[in-house]
Amino acid sequence: MPRTVKIKPSKQRLLTAAIEVFFEKGYTAARVSDVVARADVAQGTFYLHFKSKESAFVALVEMFFEELLAETLGKNPASGLKDSDATRHQLCQIWRTILVYCRSHAKMTALVLQEAAALPKAERAVLAANYAKAVDALALYCRETERRGITRSIDPDLTAWVIIGMVERAVHYA
Repeated sequence: MPRTVKIKPSKQRLLTAAIEVFFEKGYTAARVSDVVARADVAQGTFYLHFKSKESAFVALVEMFFEELLAETLGKNPASGLKDSDATRHQLCQIWRTILVYCRSHAKMTALVLQEAAALPKAERAVLAANYAKAVDALALYCRETERRGITRSIDPDLTAWVIIGMVERAVHYA
């Protein structure tokens, strides 16, 4: 379960502004000065919270994945499942939650799906690590349902990647 962290108001304003600026201008064209102007803070305030534009984007990506996992698998653990009907119902609930979350965070979702490719290699690695965390969480869910005898023997890692791919496509066209 992710930790609940209280974010300073100035950092929250910067994160909110960064989403808007990155979405409107695109990650590559956006500048730190655009973000601080939108957040109505001094340039130095940005650098109190982030090393660079890249680190601000990475913070957004990490926050996005952390919140999404908390809202889905964090609230719907496989450990509480009793049978395949309950599993089917829970998976539908998780699917709906993902779609609702991504629609209600449409700009950030678009940034993760489209703009993240423009990140430098080191920052793209952070994005890949967040995808890997999501895959690991889904694979663990699959392993648990199999262990409980609810689902058949499947390759949990492959299944998790297939689910991630389906989610990306569904969100892309939602």
